[in-house]
Amino acid sequence: PLSPPPPPPLAAGRLSGNATAAARLLERYEPCARTEQRRPILTFVLGEDVPPTSGVWHHRGIGAAHLTGAHALICAEAVAEVASRRNGAVADDRAGMREAGDARRRVYIHVKDRCDALVEADPAARHLLDKVDSDSTPGARFVGQLFGTEEELRAAPPEGCATPLCVRLPHHFNLPYSAEDEAPSSFSGVAAFKRHNGAVGIVGTALRDGLAAWLLDSLQAVMRLQWPGPRGVVEELRPAVDATLLTESEFTAAADPHPTGLEVVRRFFHSLCAAVAWKSRKPVNSVSGGQQRAGRLRYKPGERFTNPIVYGVPTIGHRSYYSFAHYEHAGPFLCADAPCVRNVIGKLAAGELDAPFAALVAEVTADVDPLLVGLSYLLLAQAAVDLPVGADGQG
Repeated sequence: PLSPPPPPPLAAGRLSGNATAAARLLERYEPCARTEQRRPILTFVLGEDVPPTSGVWHHRGIGAAHLTGAHALICAEAVAEVASRRNGAVADDRAGMREAGDARRRVYIHVKDRCDALVEADPAARHLLDKVDSDSTPGARFVGQLFGTEEELRAAPPEGCATPLCVRLPHHFNLPYSAEDEAPSSFSGVAAFKRHNGAVGIVGTALRDGLAAWLLDSLQAVMRLQWPGPRGVVEELRPAVDATLLTESEFTAAADPHPTGLEVVRRFFHSLCAAVAWKSRKPVNSVSGGQQRAGRLRYKPGERFTNPIVYGVPTIGHRSYYSFAHYEHAGPFLCADAPCVRNVIGKLAAGELDAPFAALVAEVTADVDPLLVGLSYLLLAQAAVDLPVGADGQG
């Protein structure tokens, strides 16, 4: 049978400067963790129509389970686990008593879509829907929802909050991180551009991606860019900032030896003096069939913007994304067109945004710290357990 997760150790995954906030959250959770009758038995479950290769599942299912000491199961596995547990309870009176006592402590977070078969198999449990990057809606027995942005949470149902519990939880930082990766307490744009020879990276895109080509075509008219790929060197049209536009795939191809896995991303970010996280150009599939309407793209999670910032890389994001604009200090780093990107890069290179960026780093790391996000999941699960009987409308 699935066992309750232990509280995570205070030092696990902590980013610089967040120890006090982590201690406060842990202080709130520990009394529940010490009381077995209240401690949640948390499981993350992949929605029925979501492929196991989904990036959201690996981040907010498998990754979130790792943060919390919980379990991560695909829909069919979760249903089979319930059946196995129930068969054991029938065969053993003590197991049956334990099963009855555990019923309200079980909390399932359905990732990206519902696993309706699990709701039917275990109706006494608490079910929550993590609808980040999807247009899925909760069923009648759901008591909570997780959102990636405050704007979607506050939207009118069925798009927004339609359950007793609703929270915004960002994608946690999930890249390799050690003491040497910590962003300095102060930032110098002048030093960064000198150290990295003006390398500006396009985040989350490959060489053949339409986004990379579009950025090149748009920026070539407003700044001097060198393109190390097949296009060769772009002619200088208006002198501004000497910068080299680089994608992750090009960096990997040129690296010796070639990095692998998440280390690719880490080394790529450490090679940059600035990054650009722009609009997604690929269609977004709807879990309910067809394509999501264009407006839903504004609700997409913000890891393309936050990950390089945690490493201390100034990142220019497209202002249409709510997840990018969530941060109080993000304003100077948000753009809607290529001339704005050029201007921000110029200000970074001149050292004019050093203080705003240092403030943004502190704000972002406090929001996406794996330990803080993990504790937030556990506190949410505890809140679901503590809801009164009948909060899901099922008696």
